[in-house]
Amino acid sequence: MDAIKRKDFIPSDRHRVCSKHFKNGKKCNKLDVPIIFPLLPEPKTRKRPKARKYISPKCQKEELESESEVSGELVVETEDMMVGTINTLENEKVALSLEVERLKNEKVSLVVEVGKLKFGLMRFAGSNDDIRFYTGFPNYATLVSFYEFSCKSA
Repeated sequence: MDAIKRKDFIPSDRHRVCSKHFKNGKKCNKLDVPIIFPLLPEPKTRKRPKARKYISPKCQKEELESESEVSGELVVETEDMMVGTINTLENEKVALSLEVERLKNEKVSLVVEVGKLKFGLMRFAGSNDDIRFYTGFPNYATLVSFYEFSCKSA
């Protein structure tokens, strides 16, 4: 019974093991132990990691030095490319800062616009017809006085 790996399982003398869990499909003697448990997940096998080539720091340094000695023009071209890249990045920075300012201004105008669209009684204060339609009161002043009266009594 101990071979059955169940969480919080305490076997008693009345528990039995099905014949499917024994090697020959049945228990031959008292010493037979169940070994087949198809419900248990099979352990996953991992692939071996790929072998990596070790390059010592000394070899890397020698390789870089030999490369720069062979082509001095390569170093000059790299410097020119870096200057061009820096100029491009500075231009992008200016363009992005202008875009940020534009978006901030747009945000302010949208906040103002949303404030106008908010639903509230003040939106209908100028129209007695709207107050009558939505609340049933004849005008805004009557609605406000009823509201104040009900707040005092509550």
